[in-house]
Amino acid sequence: MTNSTHDEMIVVKNVNHQFKKQAEDLPVLKNINLKIAKNEFVCVIGPSGSGKSTLLKILAGYLIPSSGSCEMHGKKIIAPDVTRGVVFQSPTLYPWLTVRRNIEYGPRIRKEDATVIREKSQAYIEKVGLADFEESHTYELSGGMKQRVALARTLINEPELILMDEPFSALDAITRMSMQTLIRNLWQDSQQTIFLITHDIEEALKLGTRIIVMSKRPGQIEVDKKIDFSRKILSDPSYLLEEDQEFHEHKIEFSKLLSK
Repeated sequence: MTNSTHDEMIVVKNVNHQFKKQAEDLPVLKNINLKIAKNEFVCVIGPSGSGKSTLLKILAGYLIPSSGSCEMHGKKIIAPDVTRGVVFQSPTLYPWLTVRRNIEYGPRIRKEDATVIREKSQAYIEKVGLADFEESHTYELSGGMKQRVALARTLINEPELILMDEPFSALDAITRMSMQTLIRNLWQDSQQTIFLITHDIEEALKLGTRIIVMSKRPGQIEVDKKIDFSRKILSDPSYLLEEDQEFHEHKIEFSKLLSK
């Protein structure tokens, strides 16, 4: 077995999916073939209705494809699993619980050791910059802070794959940039694998090690391209993305694809 095969975490084979709409089938995904390796940061862009969120839900185990298969480490994905964490656009937090209790929810449900849970929650509270807010209730927080709680609540379960469905789209520009920096740094530190959906081409270029462009419905993979701007940002403090001509060329390329 080659190293590339050994590193494959997710394998999607010939996936098609359609939804029932009244008496007709509404095709959403068509012939999706995709492999995702450990520690990749895959960003998916495409027009509305191209099946991006449907693909994410199949990877999460929320949906079973109409045909084809989706596997993780050679086993079919047929249901949600703690090895795959999901962060949605709107944080689905429990307003009656504190920040800490929201973050600790998963390990508490699994009845993990209380001391270990407290140590882990404190570590993630600090990692996402919420050290002064652990006893606050989530209804007291800003949108960006709520997303930090949602991210920490996912990370504490230590999933191998983090699935993110436009997690920063509802945030203001400054908060969004801060969250992009946070998730890039967490990804570098954790060596986890991230699959992120976005409508923002710049966001995809800034974060991803690989960009997938979906076509109009029924969604197909039009482009699957490796990029390295995120690694450049992480490895060189003096690197300025805005001055990189290749960044602007990719931005124009993907803009043209999405405007077809």
